[in-house]
Amino acid sequence: MRINIFELFGRPPLREERFVDDLNFDDLEPIRLSVNIRKEPFVLCEASAGAAARYRNLITKGASLTSDGRVASLGHMHDAEPRLISDCLFYALKDSEGRPRLDQLGRPVPEETVRSWPQRLTSKLFEKIKEISPELEKADTEEALEKQIAALQAKLAKLREAAAGNGRTGAAEGQPGATTATSV
Repeated sequence: MRINIFELFGRPPLREERFVDDLNFDDLEPIRLSVNIRKEPFVLCEASAGAAARYRNLITKGASLTSDGRVASLGHMHDAEPRLISDCLFYALKDSEGRPRLDQLGRPVPEETVRSWPQRLTSKLFEKIKEISPELEKADTEEALEKQIAALQAKLAKLREAAAGNGRTGAAEGQPGATTATSV
């Protein structure tokens, strides 16, 4: 026999003290920054929910994991950066005071155009988008960072073992800091 507690005691009245926090989103206007590329005005906007979802989906789709949960390959994960930039960078016009504003069509810069730009430009745009869209990437936890450190230390130990077997230090030959051991 099932007993419905609300039938026995009635529903508790809604009391104001049950509300811990209020969520107020009075301003839904995205954060916007003016950008000039080759003296052309653009507007860089905070990532929308759609842009964030496409970005995360591309990252997840590109990564493949081993049976123990480690990343085995990254696949096409790096396609996510130009896509996100395209989703957040818009053509602009200059207003009467010379400030950039979105053009009437709100046209995003095509991904193909973003891909044609130098990495020094796209990497700065990507970092700025992450800065103005803090929820885009999950914050690191202490446990996750400790796992990453342990994995990197294990890789470093293997590299050092291999290098010791070859008579070299961990740096590749011909690279800055590379040293070759010789015995006399």
